[in-house]
Amino acid sequence: MNRQKIGINLFWLGVFSIFAWQAWHWTRVPMQRVHTAQELIGTLYSPEGTLFLLETYLMVPFALILPFLGVLLYSGEKGS
Repeated sequence: MNRQKIGINLFWLGVFSIFAWQAWHWTRVPMQRVHTAQELIGTLYSPEGTLFLLETYLMVPFALILPFLGVLLYSGEKGS
């Protein structure tokens, strides 16, 4: 694959991950709005849970950096 195809694929993967991140938010936020953090401990929606940390440290950077890298590869520009 050439750089442009890789770039456009990275861009669309990043855009898809942004929508997946938002869908995850829409399912989780109502539960956090209704209950306190103490009530959520030990559940899937826990602020210290694996899914919360996965979203914070993996999904957010993945969703925000991939489209940017895809545009840079597609356009052929250098980062600096």
